[in-house]
Amino acid sequence: MNPVIALDGADVFYGSTQALYGVSIAVRPGETVALVGRNGAGKSTALRALMGLLPCRRGRRLIDGMDGSLLGPEAVNRLGVAYVPEDRQVFSNLTVEENLRIASFVRRRCDAPQWRLDEIWELFPRLFERRSARGQTLSGGEQQMLALGRALLCNPRVILLDEPTEGLAPLVVGSLVTAMKKIADSGVATILVEQNFVVPGHVANRFLIVDNGVVKWGGDRVSFLAQREKLENLLSV
Repeated sequence: MNPVIALDGADVFYGSTQALYGVSIAVRPGETVALVGRNGAGKSTALRALMGLLPCRRGRRLIDGMDGSLLGPEAVNRLGVAYVPEDRQVFSNLTVEENLRIASFVRRRCDAPQWRLDEIWELFPRLFERRSARGQTLSGGEQQMLALGRALLCNPRVILLDEPTEGLAPLVVGSLVTAMKKIADSGVATILVEQNFVVPGHVANRFLIVDNGVVKWGGDRVSFLAQREKLENLLSV
């Protein structure tokens, strides 16, 4: 089975400054791949390259096994890729429900899992309670739930999640972990960026450690669990 989306030996730059060196990442339907590394390691850059926001100077971006290196973010989105950036980009003057209904108007794929508004309420009961509240009044955790719910209503095949739990209370993190497991069970793939293994350790099937723009280690869940202490030490070096 071809990956839904992948980077194959990607070199990525910001202007003349190289940020990624020969990075390869791939995710298959229903799989959760974690990109873990310290701040500035290149994790968010990898998501931006996957989404078409940054070009690959060398290497390729693959979608369904086909070369999509020249596609921009709108075209990548139409092919079933949703991106939830770290700043969430909630419409502050719209209510929770209005934010979600806008997303349902721009559904992209009919061959991806189909999400309905009532399923988002079920996934995030807190959003249902706050459905009439404007985006600017939401807590950080509520904004993250809203951003993820909005992405799901576009019927993606893969979601690119950039540090969704950063700065959130443990109870909210637990709700997001539960939601990510349900999303994977529905067949939607996820590439999850985090700075440590706390959340990925609960949800990821595969793990990549990124440092200074290079993938330093990669392995499946069994390999990760066998080497977790060593890998956590690698992050702290």
